[in-house]
Amino acid sequence: MLSDATNLTVRQQDILQGVLSSFVETNEPIGSKTLAKKYVRNLSSATIRNELAELTELGFLCQPYTSAGRVPTDKAYRFYVNQVKKLPALSEIEVERIRIGYGETRSLGLEGLLEQTSKLLSSLTQQASLVLIPNLSRTVLSQIRIVRLRPNLAHVILVTKNGRTQNRSIEMEEDLSQEFLDRMSRYLNEEYKDLTLQEVRRRISLQMLEHKKEFDILYRESLKLSKKAFLESPEETDEFYIWGTHHIFDQPEFQTDVEKMRMLFEAFQEKEKLVEILDRFVEAKGISVSIGPETEVEAMNDCAFVMKTYSDGSRNLGTLAIVGPKRMRYPRIMALVDMTASTLSRFIAAESSS
Repeated sequence: MLSDATNLTVRQQDILQGVLSSFVETNEPIGSKTLAKKYVRNLSSATIRNELAELTELGFLCQPYTSAGRVPTDKAYRFYVNQVKKLPALSEIEVERIRIGYGETRSLGLEGLLEQTSKLLSSLTQQASLVLIPNLSRTVLSQIRIVRLRPNLAHVILVTKNGRTQNRSIEMEEDLSQEFLDRMSRYLNEEYKDLTLQEVRRRISLQMLEHKKEFDILYRESLKLSKKAFLESPEETDEFYIWGTHHIFDQPEFQTDVEKMRMLFEAFQEKEKLVEILDRFVEAKGISVSIGPETEVEAMNDCAFVMKTYSDGSRNLGTLAIVGPKRMRYPRIMALVDMTASTLSRFIAAESSS
C-alpha cells in the first residue's frame, strides 16, 4: 500500500477518482474542463489544473504528450484498489447466472467443475479468466492402491478426496506378490489417509530418520515403496484452465499497439509464468490484486490480475483469477471473483464430504 496516498486531500482524491472513472470508461486522457463539467462540478477548471499538476508531481497521473489531458499511473490504480473497503452487491441477474452456471456441474468431477468456473467467470466479466488446478501435493489423499504389473514392477494409484487420481510405476527391489501388496495398500491407507501429499512426504522423511520397526517386513517394504512413490517421484507441475483471452486483445490499448499485443500473446503461452503469479497467492486470504509491474512479468505490465483462492472447506486448493487491462472496473470485478470463488469452494466442500 502506498504510504503517501493517505496524505492526499479530499479534493485531490475526488479529482483522482474522476480521472480514473473517465479513463476506465474511455481509455482517453481527460483535461480540467471535462473534469469540472462531469466529475468535480464544485471546482473551477483553474483549481483542477493546479491539482492535476500536483497529482502528476506526486506520481499519480501522467501526460501522454504535451498539452494532453492526464491519465492514471500504476500508483493511481493501486490507490483506486486500496480505496475499495466494501465490495459492491452483485445484481440479481449476476447472482442468477452464477447459480445457473453451477446448476449442472455435479456430474463433471473436479476438473470439469474448474473448467466450467473458468468459462463462467470470463462470461460474467468479459475478461480473460484463469483457474489453477490443485497441485496433488496440496490435496488430501483418500485411497492408495498398489497393483503388481510384472516381476519387480508395481503400479501405485493415488486417489484424492476431490476425485483426482495419479498413477505411478515403481521398480521394486524384491518381487512382491499381489497378496503382500494388498496388505501393504491397507497399511499405507491406515498410515497416510486424510493427509496431503506434502504431509505424507514429511512423515515418510521422519520415519526414515527414526528407523523404527526395521524388523517388520511389512513396515520395511512399505517404507521402501513409499520412498520411491512419494519422495523420488518428479514434482507435480501446476496446470490451469484459461478462457476468454480474446477479451483482452479486443481492448483498444492492445489493438493499437502491435508490439504490445505480440508480447501479451507470448505471455499467455508461457504457462510457467502464469502459474507462478497464481501460485504466489494460493495461501492469501481475501481478494488479491496485482497491477502491472507487480506481476513481475514484463509482458503483463499493462494488465492486472484480480485473484481469490478456493478451498475444500479446510485447505486452500488453488487460485482463480481475472486478467484484464489495468483500467478495469475493480470493485465489480472483485465482487464477481469473490462470489465465484466462494461458490466454487462450497461445491468442492460438499463433494468432498459426500
